[in-house]
Amino acid sequence: MSWSAWADIYVIHNTEESTIRSLTYRLSNMLPVKAPVVPVRLPIFLANTDYFKEDDVFITVDVDSFQQVCELPLPNPLFASFIGKEEYEHVKDHCTKETSAVFSGAPLERRLALLQRIWLDNKPISVMYSDYLKVDEVAMSRLGAEYGFEFQFQRTHTDKVSVLRTVNHLGENSKVIFSLVDSNLYREDVAKDVIKLLFDIHHVMIGPSYPFVRAGALFAVYSRTDEKLKRLVRMLIAWQTGKVMLPANYPSELRVSFNPYLIKAYGMVLPTPASIKLNFDLCSESYC
Repeated sequence: MSWSAWADIYVIHNTEESTIRSLTYRLSNMLPVKAPVVPVRLPIFLANTDYFKEDDVFITVDVDSFQQVCELPLPNPLFASFIGKEEYEHVKDHCTKETSAVFSGAPLERRLALLQRIWLDNKPISVMYSDYLKVDEVAMSRLGAEYGFEFQFQRTHTDKVSVLRTVNHLGENSKVIFSLVDSNLYREDVAKDVIKLLFDIHHVMIGPSYPFVRAGALFAVYSRTDEKLKRLVRMLIAWQTGKVMLPANYPSELRVSFNPYLIKAYGMVLPTPASIKLNFDLCSESYC
């Protein structure tokens, strides 16, 4: 396929219109050709599936859109965005079409390496997650042991009462909740109450994204939207020019943000921004 003959690209979402307009505008400007990038709200997409051509390319925003598009008997290539690795793998197990993804959050080993540098408590680290994630507890425990950490896992229902009960239970033997990207579990109202509860019992959370740090998590390793879009553009180019589906992965550039109040409260001494970049390949707020 030539550069000038790209198929139409549809961004399927359930997001605020202003947010999705900004997202599709930025994505369109990053493409090497002037290809149509059209936002479509999920209910409208589901009601008009006969409209789309077989060579159209679908991009979903968030795990719910990805799951519902996956369930449709359409042959179109599908790229998931703004989705956690464990969320993607859970849905992909039931998805028959060719898919890939740009993950939110950060690879486990990058987060553990940084945690090993600043957190000296040897108590187990807690991980709670919902039925909407595919978590390989054995592999995760093995990797944690390489960094000197022991994980304790707890699957939980996603209603607020169940989540807070689980946090209390995990807190009996652990000082840290190590969170995964779990959109169904960490809804905004639940996430705030979880972090407040952890604060009250003098525990901390390792967050999956920057907003968690602002809400009270100790730190988070994450990618900015533009970095996710850059990765998505590479995937689209590979597909549109050679029908190559690049593997699902994280963006190449990741950032870290710390909660200065908790860092001070726990008496932690952080590496310098230059050291964080050199040793962990993470951009800080002041250095990249």
